[in-house]
Amino acid sequence: MPLGLAIGSGEEVLIVPLLHDAAVPENFINSSDRSIQWPRGIDKIRWPNRQRGGGYNGDIGLYETMYRYSITNAGNVAVFDLHGKFTGRTSKAISFEVYVPGLEVGRHFTFYVVNESDYPGKVSCPTIVSLHAAGRDETELVRLRRSPQFPEFLDLIPLSTTGLKWTGSGSVEQFPGWGP
Repeated sequence: MPLGLAIGSGEEVLIVPLLHDAAVPENFINSSDRSIQWPRGIDKIRWPNRQRGGGYNGDIGLYETMYRYSITNAGNVAVFDLHGKFTGRTSKAISFEVYVPGLEVGRHFTFYVVNESDYPGKVSCPTIVSLHAAGRDETELVRLRRSPQFPEFLDLIPLSTTGLKWTGSGSVEQFPGWGP
């Protein structure tokens, strides 16, 4: 499921790279003076030639994918300290937690998952998250409502490996041909 992503100069995005046996959410910062647009366009990207033992010979290809997750506050009060535990698999079972410090009514929080392991990956959304609602004293467990546009069977679609490293700081130069 390819999707587009644009990261303006100096902007940061939460990326969760799946590794062989772990996933650690990190902020990816565009350190260049131009926007990174991923992918730049189907006609501009060629299939990669994967080399034995890892690495690529040629451009990164059409099969570059990432998952985009968006959590929207559809309630009637702001929420704080939202924690959601995601599970997945590459060469081993993995889990990671996404933390959202605050979310106003009607606002959403979006993050991306990429597979930096050498194995196909899968990630499943949590069905329940913990959060603190404004005006309430205790932390609550809340069931997430899944968008009808993205039924649960989509969790079964494997996430292909990426030739890009989406951790730390990046620039347009790191993503050849993927600028504006």
